Amino acid sequence: MKFLVIIILAFYYRNWVGGNQLRDEIRVDGWFSWVSSRVNSENVRFVLSVIVPSILLLLISIEIRDWLLGLLWFLISAGLIAYSIEIVDTDIAFDDRILWLRNNAGEGETSENFESDITYFAFQSYAPVLFWFLILGPAGVLLVTLCQRYLDHHEEEAGNLADISQFWLEWLPVRINLFIFALVGDFGRAWQPLMDNLGDFESSSASVFHRATPSLVGDSDLTSGPEQHITELNNLKLLLDRAFWGWIGFAALLTVYGF
Repeated sequence: MKFLVIIILAFYYRNWVGGNQLRDEIRVDGWFSWVSSRVNSENVRFVLSVIVPSILLLLISIEIRDWLLGLLWFLISAGLIAYSIEIVDTDIAFDDRILWLRNNAGEGETSENFESDITYFAFQSYAPVLFWFLILGPAGVLLVTLCQRYLDHHEEEAGNLADISQFWLEWLPVRINLFIFALVGDFGRAWQPLMDNLGDFESSSASVFHRATPSLVGDSDLTSGPEQHITELNNLKLLLDRAFWGWIGFAALLTVYGF
């Protein structure tokens, strides 16, 4: 049943266009505002807004897992997965960047920031949700998405507990993602960034990808022509596509072994 939910995630992520309409229709900002109006402590607000609902869903999901042959658990999981993942159209993003490079050739700007930003964005759009679904079921999905939405809602005032939770929810998935890059891409290029960041317990996920991405796609600089940058972008686009299916394979392997 769990892997069937993952197949739905893969189909939805790869074929849906136009953004995540479920998230546009069902917003959690009202819940965060309601809790904030009643609780002053930032950390307590985060616990009540994110941790408590996730624990309640964990207890409920354990109880209903075998009800109606698991159908209710399946529907809750599929609905949360559909709500939680970002719909990222990397084709449009890469095509726009390539067009920009061709129209602005010779201006001396590399694509390094774009490459690291879109690598992190593609990772964050599905990988933490998928990983924590494998570990905690629908409660893991709810935990990840509520944490992300909470930080977006309290952009300037998020407390330490919210930031720390986001860091640890992404820490292991980031390293798994780098390992998948090594398996599905250039092993030599990807292995060293993985080793460099394996023991890093301080850098944010975005910083890890900012350091790692140039090694994954090449080392062009300001003197490189636009065609070199375009080649790197095409290589990165292919790598991100392969990494997504690498995650699906990783999920299948864990499901086979009982996760």
